Amino acid sequence: MQARDRCCVVSFDAMDRELALSLVACGRMPVFGEALRGGTAVPFGSPAAVFVGATWPTIWTGLGTGYHGRAGPEVLVPGSYDVVRWLPEYTGGTPLWRQAASAGYRYVIVDVPHSIVGSDPHGTEVVDWGSHDRERGRFSTWPRLLADEIVERFGRHPVESCDVVARVGGPAVLEDALVEGMDRRVKLSTALLTEREWDLAWIVFGESHCAGHHLWPVELDTDPVGPAALLRVYEALDRALGELRAALRPEDRLVVLLSHGIGPHHDGTHLLGDVLSRLDDAWDRAGALRRAAEGGRRVLRRAWSRPPHWVRTLDGSRSFYRAPNSAPYGAVRVNLRGREPRGRVAPGAQYEACCDWLTDELLALRNSNGPMPAARRVLRASELYEGPALAWLPDLFVEWETRVPIEVLESSTVGRVTGRYGGPRTGDHRPGGLLVVPGPDGLSPEEPPSDADATVVARTIAAQLGLDLASAAPATQRFPVMN
Repeated sequence: MQARDRCCVVSFDAMDRELALSLVACGRMPVFGEALRGGTAVPFGSPAAVFVGATWPTIWTGLGTGYHGRAGPEVLVPGSYDVVRWLPEYTGGTPLWRQAASAGYRYVIVDVPHSIVGSDPHGTEVVDWGSHDRERGRFSTWPRLLADEIVERFGRHPVESCDVVARVGGPAVLEDALVEGMDRRVKLSTALLTEREWDLAWIVFGESHCAGHHLWPVELDTDPVGPAALLRVYEALDRALGELRAALRPEDRLVVLLSHGIGPHHDGTHLLGDVLSRLDDAWDRAGALRRAAEGGRRVLRRAWSRPPHWVRTLDGSRSFYRAPNSAPYGAVRVNLRGREPRGRVAPGAQYEACCDWLTDELLALRNSNGPMPAARRVLRASELYEGPALAWLPDLFVEWETRVPIEVLESSTVGRVTGRYGGPRTGDHRPGGLLVVPGPDGLSPEEPPSDADATVVARTIAAQLGLDLASAAPATQRFPVMN
């Protein structure tokens, strides 16, 4: 039988494409530069408003957010006011590597974000050894005994939580630990590439994600060659790419993927809850008086009925409230009759009026740190997405103006709301990824060469193997069911 072409995907989680391209231009990322010059670069967009949590599942399933369901680390369960952690097994769709395995292809994956270990005899899987988002708290493998072998030969990743390392040790300690983590990852991945049989390999470096969050210096936001520690990590990642390339056969096809970007941590999501409380009082005067008379009492579900991954319960006495979403976009959920247990806004005309009014009020917010509105746009989920998971998404998304910090929001309706972001991160995500495939013929033929949707990534990688995913059916949704 004729040998198959092998494809190795090396991915850098949340490596900013503009920053990386600027380093290529000045010769500081030469290996990535060679891949660009010898291949086809495909800039792709990120899932609108939910890109922080939805990008990776969109990439590895080839499905939109409304079908795979994952929008972020938490979700408001329809039919309740409970916010729960999103577990990887809830994600709908079939990962590309398992679709390839069903066609007889062998695979090796290392730390593909938000995935879950399977038991396919064609596969070798390492999940959450050194991912940024370790959703299960510890890493796992298939075959299962591989985990013990990895610890014995390569150790554990030196960064269990970049937030903790950055807060306790500071940026210099974090930088050293990330570089050490890259070195171990290269050794681990090289061993798997040379010792295991595979047709598709997918290696993800989570170190770029951690570096972007904690090594972005606020005072150098606008300088593309200013954040020295972050650039040193990018240079180390480029060297790691060269080491992995050296472990491949000359005929192997190398694909490089940058998932989404990074920039300064400027948003107003930390103030959105207070803003919405005041807007709710303005929208529903009768409800505000009733809540005041009740002393703000909230009706909570009994603790014994909550699932083990329960996080908190939202205030069902309000007409709308802040919904879970990652910080670059604030999110609003309307307490809709027929959808929520104690819905206060009627579907139809009242719902439309409420959304329109909220949009106007949110766009009226001013940021006192700059002469500009605090929000660029307010988007509706129903206009962005379709599919069975639409009911899981917020109703509205607030796209913040991120050029300057947001510490004071004010308007004639809201008054003045103040507060500083209290977390340890200096950088946060920006949309936009980049896929680099070898040669000019690597694109899926029906897709444009630029401004592609993120769903193009899975099909383009599959095309490197001669696979067509166009007819692949999404797996049954596995969303949590509340008691």
